[in-house]
Amino acid sequence: YTYYFKENEVAGYTRAYESVYENDYGLSGTAVANEYVQPTGTVSGTKRWVFVHRDALPDVWMQLWRSTNPHALEEEREKVPGINTILINSSTPMVEDPNVYGTYLASFSWNDIQLKSPTGEDYYFFVKEVDADGNNYTPEFFSKTESGTHVQNTYMIIPAVYYTPPQFSKVLS
Repeated sequence: YTYYFKENEVAGYTRAYESVYENDYGLSGTAVANEYVQPTGTVSGTKRWVFVHRDALPDVWMQLWRSTNPHALEEEREKVPGINTILINSSTPMVEDPNVYGTYLASFSWNDIQLKSPTGEDYYFFVKEVDADGNNYTPEFFSKTESGTHVQNTYMIIPAVYYTPPQFSKVLS
């Protein structure tokens, strides 16, 4: 007698037979190896500029980090390997916020990102704003807030173009 077995497919795993036979029931074999396949997808984020002039934005780069802990401290996160940073500047397509003067929102994303760890745990993603060399960066005269995959820069000095102090004069009689 010759015995064969066939293993049912399991989502998220590949299946390979050591000795493959073709029979009336499809492929089967004498040994099977399973390998976990990490699912991939798109990770998106937003960059918000507040109190700025659309044509005078500094160059900043978005860098993707991850952790299996949604509340991981910055030092507990790892930079996602094998991907590039994304440049955001005045030439980046943006949408103006109609409710807040001088506020613009840019969207960005990375494709083919592993969404789970090799052990099947969900990854949580974080975006850091960096300079061209990948160093943590906040543009001059801006404050920065990073929350998950969202980054906001708020201009700290309101230029005279946006604000002119009132002029008073006193007439003595």
